[in-house]
Amino acid sequence: MVHNNLKLNDDKTKILVFHAKHCPSPPLECFQVATACVKSSVHARNIGVMFDSTLSLDRQISIVCKSALYSIRSISRIRTFLSMETTKTLMHALVSSKLDNCNAILYVLPKN
Repeated sequence: MVHNNLKLNDDKTKILVFHAKHCPSPPLECFQVATACVKSSVHARNIGVMFDSTLSLDRQISIVCKSALYSIRSISRIRTFLSMETTKTLMHALVSSKLDNCNAILYVLPKN
């Protein structure tokens, strides 16, 4: 990092220790990287996906549902001003952008 003139952003950098649900991770308060102290976290975002320490992706699913619901409510507020074809286009864009984003990681999760 020093060689490439990069700096570590203490507020955005997190350490995430993965573990099984039945086997809690050992406590890790701080990890020293050069002169910065990076704190451990229960969840962290990487490329738009929220990972948690057990890889259950419950938080990611919650975020996607919340975002999709917000978009559906926004479309419903302006629905009276839109034609049926425009509404269909907006809903297809919603599915393509929000619901279909990074859904490959959700493939192996249980249906519940």
